[in-house]
Amino acid sequence: MVLVYALDVSALPEIHTRRILDVVNLNFPPAISKLDYSYGVLCQDRGMVLGVALVNQVENKHVLEKLCVVHSSRCRGLGTEIVDMVKEQIGSCTLEVKVGGNKDLREFFAKRAFVGNEHMTFVDATLSL
Repeated sequence: MVLVYALDVSALPEIHTRRILDVVNLNFPPAISKLDYSYGVLCQDRGMVLGVALVNQVENKHVLEKLCVVHSSRCRGLGTEIVDMVKEQIGSCTLEVKVGGNKDLREFFAKRAFVGNEHMTFVDATLSL
């Protein structure tokens, strides 16, 4: 059973932190060494982390810094589920998504009609929702 849920990533035990870092670093360069984020959204199946979103919150603005799904689990709707959970967390706040030069991530948001709605615009290094 696939679970998608939000959690405080700064309070995780080291073993769980390492699992998340491994997924992020293998699937979304550049590598990071710690989970210095306001919260995360995880997608798990039978204890295995399949996808991660890492978000920082500053007042009424949430910044999605990292979004990744492991290669073997892509094209199953997991990334969309993760982003939907992030959208639930922000309520009426704004969401800015950092995509940089990641073509796959830009296409992911464009395909799902995230681009062009009232809360989103593309900017140079980020996509704002």
